[in-house]
Amino acid sequence: MTSTTTTSNRSDADVSTAPPAPPDSVLGGFEVEPAALRRAGAAFHTEADLLIEAASRLETRLGQLGPCWGTDAVGARFGATYQPAADQVVSNLGGLSVGLLRIASALRAVADSYEVVDGATVSGATRDRGDR
Repeated sequence: MTSTTTTSNRSDADVSTAPPAPPDSVLGGFEVEPAALRRAGAAFHTEADLLIEAASRLETRLGQLGPCWGTDAVGARFGATYQPAADQVVSNLGGLSVGLLRIASALRAVADSYEVVDGATVSGATRDRGDR
C-alpha cells in the first residue's frame, strides 16, 4: 500500500474569517399579512382600553375609601408606606396602557408601510416588464 500525504499550499491568512452565509430559508424572504397585523393592533388597543378603565375604577375606589387605616401611630406608619405604593400602582397602570397603545399604533403602521412598499415593488416590477 502506498501512503499519500497531501500538503496544502494555503497559509492560515488565506482562510476566510467571514461568518457563514445564512441558510436559503432566510434569504428566501418572508410573508407579511397586513390584515393579521391590524387585527393584532386592534387587540392591543382593546386591552389598553380595558386597562385604562380598570385603572380609573381602581383610582376612584381608592379615593372613595380614603385613609381607612386610622390615625393612630400604627395607622400613620401603614399609610406612609401604603399611599405612595398605591399611587405608584395607579401610575404604572397608566404607563402600561400607553405602552399597549403604542404597540397597537406600531402594528398598524407596519401593516400600512408594508402595503405601500409591497405595492410600489409590484408596480415597479410590472412597469419594468412593460405590463402597464
